[in-house]
Amino acid sequence: MYRAHRAISLLSCYMLQAKTTYVPLVNAVRRKLCIAINQMNTKPFADVTLLLARVLVSLLMLHHGIEKLSDVDGFTSFIVDNYFSYLPFDHSYWTRLAAYTQIFGSFFLIIGIFTRASLLGLSSTMLFALVFHFSDTGLQGAPLGIVDAHNYEFEASSLYLLLYALMLVFGSGGYSLIAAVRSKISDSILRWIV
Repeated sequence: MYRAHRAISLLSCYMLQAKTTYVPLVNAVRRKLCIAINQMNTKPFADVTLLLARVLVSLLMLHHGIEKLSDVDGFTSFIVDNYFSYLPFDHSYWTRLAAYTQIFGSFFLIIGIFTRASLLGLSSTMLFALVFHFSDTGLQGAPLGIVDAHNYEFEASSLYLLLYALMLVFGSGGYSLIAAVRSKISDSILRWIV
């Protein structure tokens, strides 16, 4: 990379000395080459960062889904019945739906397929978690309030939602199952599984 920058600098210095009419052209070429070099260096870093974020966030969320399935009746009676009584159907259905969304959504997010659909499902569970926390404890004086537990009750679900929103925007990155098979799938099918 250093050699490329040095070659560009030498070329531009030579052009500047040869004729002053080349200055705008040299600056434009130099700018485009520098942008291209920077993009080559940041793409793998961004892909690794997205991979780590997908894996770590999913492993943490997996716990919440398994926890719900371990005590469906308890979660249903304490959370869903008390705070979401307006939901139709048997309330244990919603507990199982949230749990399976957190488990399968996390799995798909880790391997990098159905990423955006998984993120939408996981984001919806976090929106319900935020509704619960705000109904239960309110804002707790955020952002400057000091609380007994040293963190706001809604912090975790807010951070999950923020990370899911960012991943929804940036996609699964280059290190994912969908990136590996992208060239083998037609665009009409690819649209539904990205």
